[in-house]
Amino acid sequence: MRRTAPANLQGAVRRIKAWIKAARHLPKRDFFESLKKKLIGHYNYYYVRGNSRAVGLFYRKVIRYTQKWLNRRSQRKSCNWEKFIQTLTQNRVPRPRPTERKRLHQVALR
Repeated sequence: MRRTAPANLQGAVRRIKAWIKAARHLPKRDFFESLKKKLIGHYNYYYVRGNSRAVGLFYRKVIRYTQKWLNRRSQRKSCNWEKFIQTLTQNRVPRPRPTERKRLHQVALR
C-alpha cells in the first residue's frame, strides 16, 4: 500500500491553511471555486488505493480551517456548522474519492 509521508501531509495542510487565511477576503463564490481546484488537485495527486486515511484527514482539516477563517471575516460568528455544511453543498465542494482504478487481473487459459 502506498501512503502519504507525514511530512508531506503536514506541509500540504500548512500551505492550504496559509492560503485560506490569506484568501478569506475574496467573495464566497470565488473563494470556493479556488478551494475546489486546490482540493481536486490534491486528490488527483495523493488519492491512490490505500491512502484514503491521509486524504480524508487532509479534507477534514481543510474544512475545519475554512469554517474557522470564514467566521473571522467579521466581528460576529457568521455561520454555525449546519449553515456551513449547507454552504459546502451549495458550492459543490468535492469530498475525497479514489482516482486510481482497481486493476483487473486476467487469467490466461491454456
